[in-house]
Amino acid sequence: MSELEYIEKYIFTVTKNLQLKHQIKFGKSNLKQERIPPIKESTYKSNTYSNDVQLKNIKIDTSDYLVLEYTDENTKERTNIYFSYPHLFNLERILKTALEWFYSDKYKDLYIYKDDEINFNNKYNNLYLLTDISIGDKEIMIKPVVVYKNETYQEGILLNLNDDASVYLDIDELESFYYVIKKFDLYTNSIILASYGLNYTPKESDNNPYKKELRKKIK
Repeated sequence: MSELEYIEKYIFTVTKNLQLKHQIKFGKSNLKQERIPPIKESTYKSNTYSNDVQLKNIKIDTSDYLVLEYTDENTKERTNIYFSYPHLFNLERILKTALEWFYSDKYKDLYIYKDDEINFNNKYNNLYLLTDISIGDKEIMIKPVVVYKNETYQEGILLNLNDDASVYLDIDELESFYYVIKKFDLYTNSIILASYGLNYTPKESDNNPYKKELRKKIK
């Protein structure tokens, strides 16, 4: 009998080869490396009520992630950086700070235009952002560069993923990425995705008693 371990949904294509996905992991292991199911049920008695009644407690224990997934165009190998609740504020902050480079008077000379050509101002060669606030302390580095998009050279950034992959984003792609991260509610969307996963049963498994019990508990 197979048990549901992961459910995921791709939510946004940042740019070519880089996607943002939402993932729920249902299984965890105990000290004996045995799998613990995502729903735990316990009963207890309480002095809260005057009548003698047995009470039930249900705990839903999943792991919720936003994942930056880079797929190598040639090898198809994937690089993943995972974020959860403690990390998302920092990801949002670093993207917001990168955007401010392009709209702040402080960096108005970040790029030099001459004869319809755009050049990066070498004065800012050491300008970059770095964070390792992610699961596994994998680093994300952002620096301003000239990018080639739609057959033109434009203002943009280099997004380096833990030195395993590099992606170039123009300003529109960076703004869209920031907007999605800022607006995404990991908790609410995780409840929806987990509910779907725990209630989903293929036709050939309709008589699976374990999944029937899960469906009862999640409702």
